[in-house]
Amino acid sequence: MKSRPYQDCWPTRRRGKPACGVRPYSGRRDTPGAGYPVGRGPAWPVRTARGIRRRRPYGRGGRSAVPWEPWPLSGCRSRDRGESGGGPGVARGNVAPAGRAARPAVRARPPRRSRGSQRRLPPPRPSPRGVTGGGRAGRERHAPCVPTGRTGAPPESCHPIREPLGCRLLTKNGVAHAAPACHGRDRRPRPQRAHRGRVGGGAPTPRPGRCPRLQSYRPSGTSHRPGGVGMKATPSAHVRSRYERAPSFAETFTGPGRRSLLPGGFGRSTFAIAPRVPMVMKGSGHWIFDEDGRRLIDLNNNFTALIHGHAHPEVTEAARQALADGASFGLPTAHELAHASTMLDRIRYMDQIRYCNSGSEAVMLAVRVARAVTGRDQVVFVRSAYHGTSDVALAPGGERSRRGVPEGVLRDTHDVGMNDLVGLRDVFAGHGRNISSLVLDPMPNRVGLVAATTEFLTEARRLCDEAGALLVADEVIALRQAYAGAVCAAGVVPDLLTVGKIIGGGLPIGAVLGREETMSRLDPFSPTGLEHGGTFSGNPVSMAAGAVGMRLFPRSEVDRLNGLGDLVRSSLAERLPVHGCEVRGSGSLLRVFPSEPGALGGKTFHTTLWWEAYERGLLLTQNGLACLSTPMDEDVAHDIVDRLADAVAVTARSAADRPDRTG
Repeated sequence: MKSRPYQDCWPTRRRGKPACGVRPYSGRRDTPGAGYPVGRGPAWPVRTARGIRRRRPYGRGGRSAVPWEPWPLSGCRSRDRGESGGGPGVARGNVAPAGRAARPAVRARPPRRSRGSQRRLPPPRPSPRGVTGGGRAGRERHAPCVPTGRTGAPPESCHPIREPLGCRLLTKNGVAHAAPACHGRDRRPRPQRAHRGRVGGGAPTPRPGRCPRLQSYRPSGTSHRPGGVGMKATPSAHVRSRYERAPSFAETFTGPGRRSLLPGGFGRSTFAIAPRVPMVMKGSGHWIFDEDGRRLIDLNNNFTALIHGHAHPEVTEAARQALADGASFGLPTAHELAHASTMLDRIRYMDQIRYCNSGSEAVMLAVRVARAVTGRDQVVFVRSAYHGTSDVALAPGGERSRRGVPEGVLRDTHDVGMNDLVGLRDVFAGHGRNISSLVLDPMPNRVGLVAATTEFLTEARRLCDEAGALLVADEVIALRQAYAGAVCAAGVVPDLLTVGKIIGGGLPIGAVLGREETMSRLDPFSPTGLEHGGTFSGNPVSMAAGAVGMRLFPRSEVDRLNGLGDLVRSSLAERLPVHGCEVRGSGSLLRVFPSEPGALGGKTFHTTLWWEAYERGLLLTQNGLACLSTPMDEDVAHDIVDRLADAVAVTARSAADRPDRTG
């Protein structure tokens, strides 16, 4: 009678039970999917009709004591037929479970079979659709890379299994994960720990803790050092074409009446680069993992908000402890005072701070305070700069941003070009007595990531002083570029400073800082005080996480991260001109543009670049912005340069091959 595995014996570290983490095969001989070749190995307890006995899955006469990587598990077809969705030998990426470092896949050559076992054996039988496998609760599934030959050759493919989109979302220990229809028995073995030296007939052993497909990206013929040339990039539109052919979010996720759960299928318009885009499942440090098991370097960082990457242990613990004591209250908390003390100790030229829930709210509150102080209504912005989603902030954004904004609001706003000294003087000369404030972002992304010059900031300060208007520095993004703010670093002190994103530890937050005489307008006991509140403003979870996050970003860390940004930009500047592109930015921010406006596809350039970068393991913002985070080091910076330069090369060549190169 065929034995079946002892259900409680894997993968555990209890005494007397195997701890290597790979499920034994339940048949009489070692077969594909067993996880072990014919060779030496530990004895495994198996339950038979005559009780529990011990069996050696390795056999006794094998040549290698290193376990052979299993064949593709249920969910893809036989490797021998080469019908797997991602090519021969395709398996899931080596993604580590939460709290555990990733173990590398070991490339050991397949064993020699005895003469009596030359026939091919079928893969394990899949389970019904949507049924996930057994195994100990809370352990994530793995399927490491697969050897391609009998002589220790490296794997032909190490990409994730290409599973159908539109999959069901199940939960495991409270965490959502994808369960496509092609998943069968999903008790996936954990990869073995790599042995030193070479195994499998001379194949190099992967670096411990990393899957081979996650090693540093090196395009063929390139160098990861600055000045590398000879790029041999090739278009790889597999990911993009696959998602473009898939049903959209609006069609896939529907509620009552078969209507889309979210307008257009998205909760934020900034996500909508296509009707169907990848979904992220988790993040750790500077890595994120998507629904297909890919691991990507996160240069989006939730649109520059995550200065410490994902799930920093100290920030996470601070948020957890605060949440355990209560998420929010109807009275002040010590967490708000601690965060305020941290911020004002850092930004010494301001006296007081008032919290809100986002950068948009911070700009909206600053404009309101400026109007109350001056008694005027008009506001000046830099043309096309983004300052949030309030009516007054959307006015300078162009025709699309102005939809739904009242005409009265549009009449009270003026815009000038970035670094346009003549235009700025003309606006103040014609409307100076009616202007309440000038709102400036020192390096607005939507303007082209062009930094404000010192002359422009100095002239703005002078004109505001002469007209009696307030200078508002919007550093919701730019605070990461300097310890106490980018505008102050240029030698200009604003009247109000709006901040957000990085000061919240990854949680919703926004704040306005100012001098006491200005912030007194928010004094609730003043007879002329403004009404301001917010159900979640200053909530203890955001305050606790944000205070720890800011303490972990001292001046030395700001300088180190800016140095990495300089390294990435200088390396890209040597490799991109040959493709008709340039890199802009400063500090830890950068963005690639065509050298000639309107060239290389015009408006479609950044869309194509986003997909090509995603194919190469980089996540940018949908308009091409990239930002660094503190978990990164020089090795990651060089890796980013190689991946991004390769993506730009392919994007430029594909744009050059299209007959219509205009936007």
